[in-house]
This record gives sequence, C-alpha cells and structure tokens, in this order.
Amino acid sequence: MADLKISQLPVATTPLAGTELVPIVQGATTKQTTAAALLTGTVPSGTANGVLYLNGSKVVTSGSGLTFDGTTFVLPSGNVSIGASASGRVLEIFNGDAVNLQRLRLTTSGTDGVIQVTRNSGTVPNLIFQQDASELMRLTSTGLGIGTSSPRSQLMVLGTGQFIAGISDSGNQGGSLTLAQNSGNSGSGGALLFAALNDNNTYVPQWAIKSLLENGSSNGKGSLAFSRRAATTDTSLTEAMRLDSSGNLGLGVTSFGTSAEKVIGIANGTAPTTSPAGMGQLYVEGGALKYRGSSGTVTTIANA
Repeated sequence: MADLKISQLPVATTPLAGTELVPIVQGATTKQTTAAALLTGTVPSGTANGVLYLNGSKVVTSGSGLTFDGTTFVLPSGNVSIGASASGRVLEIFNGDAVNLQRLRLTTSGTDGVIQVTRNSGTVPNLIFQQDASELMRLTSTGLGIGTSSPRSQLMVLGTGQFIAGISDSGNQGGSLTLAQNSGNSGSGGALLFAALNDNNTYVPQWAIKSLLENGSSNGKGSLAFSRRAATTDTSLTEAMRLDSSGNLGLGVTSFGTSAEKVIGIANGTAPTTSPAGMGQLYVEGGALKYRGSSGTVTTIANA
C-alpha cells in the first residue's frame, strides 16, 4: 500500500475513544501510542495543579503562582489586579498570615478604601473597613464598632465631637450619632425605634424617641417626643412625653400655652389605687395637682 498524504487520509470520527493509535518518534525510532496515553501522560516540565498560561514570550507554561486542583483556585502569594496596573489596583486580594487573612482594596485617585478580615488574638475574625490608613468601622464577635476597634455592645459609636451648651449653628456640630430624615419627612428630624420580634417574625413597636420639627421646616426649632405602645392590642405608638424647644416638659400633653418657657405640663391621669412603699406619687386629677404619700394619704397641692 502506497504512502498517503495526511490530507488523503479518511477523517476520524470524534469524539475520540482514546484507543486510536498515534505515531510518535522516540529515540530516533517511530513508535505507536494511543490518543488516551498522550492526553493522560505526565508533562515533564509542568507544575502539579499548575494553570496553563502564555508567559512573556508567549510560550505555554505553568507555575506555582496560581494552581487549580479541580475544585479550588489557590493564589499562594502576590495579588490579583483587575483593570489597573500594580500602582493603582482596582481590586486586590491578599492571602495573609494568621493575623491578616484577606484584604479587599478599592482604589480611586490615590485614595484607598480597604475591607479587611483579621483574626488578631481571637478565633473569630474581625471585619474592618478603612479609608487610607484610618479605620472607620469594625465588626467583631461582640458587635459593630464605629470609631472604635473594641465595641462593648452590639452597636457602639464613639466620636471626637461632643454636644456642649451654646453649640454654634455653623453646620459643623460634632456628635457620636446622628439620626436624620430626608426633606420628604418634613414633620420629623429623625427617630429611634425600639421594637420586639414576635412569634410571627414581625417587629412590634414598643417605644420611640422622635425629633419633631415644630414648624415643618428643617431650619426651624424642634421638640423631642417619647412615644409608647399603650396597650397590647396597639399597632401604633402614642406620644407619652415631650420636651420642646422652649424647655417645656409635658407628660401626656403636646402644648403649653402662649409664651410658656420651662413649664412642666401634666395631663389628667388616673388616681393610683395603691401606694407602693418607699415612694410618693404626684399626679393631676380633674385639673388639680395632687400628691399621694406612701401611707395612702392624698393631699391636693393646687386646685384646678
């Protein structure tokens, strides 16, 4: 049988079964092997689990810098950069030591934002948020700390600013925690809600502290209102106490009369039927201010 050119050979049926014979030259002698042996043979210059890539000379090679064992990619050292050079990385992932486990860095115009996982001395890693070299927030097994790396509760906020008497209205007031609502909520300047989670996984409001804008404008004066859930069947909160911008304190009342300043207003209440030991009770009944002592004696301090 005359020799045939490769182009004259019949086309093999794919996919290959692996038992097809393939000629190779080994030791100056032409021998045969199977297609399966070529695909499953060991590459002499390869790296175990090494990922094939084109090196700087466009030669197919593999190395230990990035490996894949069939389930997991591993980067033993170095970093991953996406969309930028080494001097301005958009994304960096560091595989660190026992202290710094991983770090994600977001870089724009020389300003770094870092999200870092650290183990420190404990067994539970901390999640740290940084801007440049300054830590802004940390989540630990104890809680979330803003302005502190050692929160002592589920949420702890520390700041260099403080509230002081006579603070200027320059727009630069300092404070550890600010609650605010946008301009669409003209009746409120911010609120803090205390709620309980019932058996239906629904939040039931219990108490709220709310800043009320007295004239509906964010530039106006404000009152501080304390609201409560008055009955177990209530689905909303009822205001129980208010401190307004004139220093008036109201229990069950929301207004104090024209030009009132530093006045305590008490709404009509229900006279107590018992007198707890070691205390007295001050209340208003029918517009009259009364006092009940620990022995049960009721004295009218001022008539209606």
